[in-house]
Amino acid sequence: IKRHEENAAALALEQEEMIKQKAADLALQQEEIREKAAALALEQEVMIKRHEENAAALVLEQEEMIKEKAAAETIKEKAAALSLEQEEMIKEKAAAETIKEKAAALSLEQEEMIKRHEENAAALALEQEEMIKEKAAALALEQEEMIKRHEENAAALALKQEQKIREKAAALALQQEKMIKEKAAALACEQEVIREKAAALALEQEEMIKRHEEQAAALALEQEEMIKRHEEQAAALALEQEEMIKKKAAALALEQEKTMKAIELLFKKLSDCIESYFNETVENMIFNDMKQKSYFKEKSVFKAKVLECLLDKNDFKQYKDYLVQPEQCFRKWMHTFVDEHCMKYNNTAETRFEMLINEKFHGCVKHVKSAIDNTDCLNFSSWIKNFAKSLKKNGLILQDTELLMTEDSSPSWTEENHVKMFKEDFLLNFKSLKINIPTFYENVKVKVQAYVWENLKKTILGCTACCPFCKEMCDKAEKCGKGEFHTVELHRPQCLGRYTWVDSKDIVVEVCSTLVKSERTKFRNSHTNEEFVYCKDYKSCYADWHIEPLDIKNPPKYWKYVTYTFREDIAKWCGGSSNSVPEEWKKVSEEKARESIRVF
Repeated sequence: IKRHEENAAALALEQEEMIKQKAADLALQQEEIREKAAALALEQEVMIKRHEENAAALVLEQEEMIKEKAAAETIKEKAAALSLEQEEMIKEKAAAETIKEKAAALSLEQEEMIKRHEENAAALALEQEEMIKEKAAALALEQEEMIKRHEENAAALALKQEQKIREKAAALALQQEKMIKEKAAALACEQEVIREKAAALALEQEEMIKRHEEQAAALALEQEEMIKRHEEQAAALALEQEEMIKKKAAALALEQEKTMKAIELLFKKLSDCIESYFNETVENMIFNDMKQKSYFKEKSVFKAKVLECLLDKNDFKQYKDYLVQPEQCFRKWMHTFVDEHCMKYNNTAETRFEMLINEKFHGCVKHVKSAIDNTDCLNFSSWIKNFAKSLKKNGLILQDTELLMTEDSSPSWTEENHVKMFKEDFLLNFKSLKINIPTFYENVKVKVQAYVWENLKKTILGCTACCPFCKEMCDKAEKCGKGEFHTVELHRPQCLGRYTWVDSKDIVVEVCSTLVKSERTKFRNSHTNEEFVYCKDYKSCYADWHIEPLDIKNPPKYWKYVTYTFREDIAKWCGGSSNSVPEEWKKVSEEKARESIRVF
């Protein structure tokens, strides 16, 4: 039966292949017919194009004739213009009868010429129109005949092809029917033989089934015995595995305990490391940030900044501290400026100090994460050493690393996965590391202020010597060396150096430059042993000072305002009277005083 089915299937496939082949041949023939039809269509298109080109040429010829007609019209217009011109001439020269006759003759001749041109143009136009109509009609008839011939050829060809296809299909059907009948007869014979063989095969199969049943029963008994043995072995194996799991769990618990201890110790050491790093670098960080301020760049600007702050305070006691100990006053104000700078809020909700610390802290975190990512080693001690080296490159010094390498706190890594898990656990703990910035600032504030002040002194404060008369600080931004003179560009009223006139006890409101120019004015103090010395001879006592002798009527506006505002306090401080303070100084307002120091 299987062979007959296979033969039938093969026959069906063969018939299907034959049908496919015939269909493919038929498709090819149809494709050829389509190609011929396409070629015929192209030929028709070419003929139509030629007819269109002929029509276009005919249109161009008509256009030329129209242009000639237009030229004739132009001649006619020119003749008309000439006629008008002649008429004018005739009117102007009515006396010239001979010319008139000639003009009339000329006019008649021109009219005859124009008439002839018009007749010729009309005849030409009619002739062209007739030619165009005849050619168009002939062309249309020719195209119709060609299209009819092509249609008749295509129809005949299609009928012929259809007839051939039908004949071939009928022959193919007869052939297939004959083959199918022959195959079916042969198949019936073979099926009868197969039935006989199938009956014999069925008897043989029954005997085989009996033998297999006997073998299966024996095999089942053998399998039962094997299952019992396997169950006993499995029970023994389960006990053994349970013991191993308990041992591994104990070892894993110990390893985890070591790992957690290592993480805690490393976290503590890293926290100390970052804290130490911040303690060592915070002063320089604040100083570098404040260097951008304008009053950190020049001595005069810093001095003006302090004077403006004193003006805001409007307190003579603070002015007195500045006049008596300017350097100490500068130091105190520098501490205030540091505090204001650090505690000033930015556009965000954090102070400048918080912003700087957070930026640096994020940098440290980045360095730590990078060191962790780039350190790979299966030995914990080696890992710690490499990790510490990587941190040191970025200024982070991990101290007492040997405490992390003891047997109690060193995890035993046997696989790369253990290292990865340790890194992940440590980073998870490291995320909790934070800095209490307000507390940190309170702890470092004093040393930051001291550091900034010392650097300010080195960079811009320079010479701190004060004028022996008005107590104004030397202008030089560097220490005056041997042979160099202390100088001040703008001296103050001398009452601010506690000078009074001996006779009147009035406070001295003149500035040093004016008094050293005077030929009569004298001074005395402890440096002169209370003996009078001419102001112009001040170098006998103060050889390292140079005061330019100038006739300055008006001191700086700032000091005018201060002197007038606190005149009574100054007089009391000097032990004199304030009668010498000019009333004109009252005109100097606080705003003008402020503007006068802003020029720096």
